[in-house]
Amino acid sequence: MYSMLIYAVPKLSLSDYRMVTDQSCGRHLLNSMIQHDQVTGYPLDNMVHFGEILMDIERREPGKRQVTWKSDIAEAYRNIPMHLFWQIKQVNTVNGQCHIDRCNTFGGCGSGAIFISVNSLVAWIAKNKKAIHYLLDYVNDSSGCRLENDMAYYSSYKKLYPKDLL
Repeated sequence: MYSMLIYAVPKLSLSDYRMVTDQSCGRHLLNSMIQHDQVTGYPLDNMVHFGEILMDIERREPGKRQVTWKSDIAEAYRNIPMHLFWQIKQVNTVNGQCHIDRCNTFGGCGSGAIFISVNSLVAWIAKNKKAIHYLLDYVNDSSGCRLENDMAYYSSYKKLYPKDLL
């Protein structure tokens, strides 16, 4: 088991903190166990893609009012459970007590790639199985554009925990 250095950094709001696990520090570097070239280079949607969506909707439905939207996945990386063999490497020691971190961490070399691959699968299902077109993903943000009369707003959500999925 490895105990990684952990610390907190303030979020943009300055009223909340993000826990960071430094997997590049210490005697047994977890990030050195990952082949970096295998976890980089994932294509992300960008403003060019967003512009293409806007133009396509205007071409198909000229003059109709469009609404853009953005949704952020809260605690994105932490929503992904890690394999048991990796969990035993993610030990956090607090006041002499060891705690195994069972989730994807913010600070691991492969953390972004793991989350992006899962989120890309969710986006693929939304596009190809649920016919939700004009959907973009950028790491933990989803966004898109729809016609004004083709929108539904959800003001709250229920956070799911692993025990809820059993």
